[in-house]
Amino acid sequence: MKTILLISAALNVVLLFLLFKKRKKQNDNIASEIDKKDSTNADNQKTDFLQSKINTFKTFAAGLPNETNKHESLLHKLATETQAVQGALYLIHKNDDRTFLRFNCGYAFYCPESKPIEFEMGEGLIGQVAKDKKTLMLNTAPEEHIPAVSGLGKAVPQHLIICPLVKNDIIVGVMELAAFHPFDTEFENFIEAASKIVTETL
Repeated sequence: MKTILLISAALNVVLLFLLFKKRKKQNDNIASEIDKKDSTNADNQKTDFLQSKINTFKTFAAGLPNETNKHESLLHKLATETQAVQGALYLIHKNDDRTFLRFNCGYAFYCPESKPIEFEMGEGLIGQVAKDKKTLMLNTAPEEHIPAVSGLGKAVPQHLIICPLVKNDIIVGVMELAAFHPFDTEFENFIEAASKIVTETL
């Protein structure tokens, strides 16, 4: 009789263990599905937010009159949206057999017309981005990079993103932004999309 009771008790323990294991697996599956759904919702929210910023910038660009400072206004808007502390736009110029980039306008950066900043194709970071037609991101700015200046002092922003402006597979300019904070993937995607909008105005 004792043997039967022991066997019965053992079977009950095994059954309870199996039921517990099954229930735990079901709960784990439910939790996993919830995590996946939350992750998908978060990704969708990021995508919607990015698209909203792009649409806002596009609307801003379309509303600007065709004035000489149009590109400066676009650069100012882009710097504000990305919390950049400096920005510069360089456009392609051709002189006989020479193709080079010349400073067009800047944000928190001034270049006298008497001494325009120019880069040959492949020269420096600006010239190299123009040559490669690929966006470049740096988290350590070159030592010679121009510091951002305020009324309280100056400091060199360490994080740079330099985008080529390409129209019909032809390089027409380069845009540079500098910040004290890193440009994450979201910022990079926005800046690259915005650079295409700027290109359309050239």
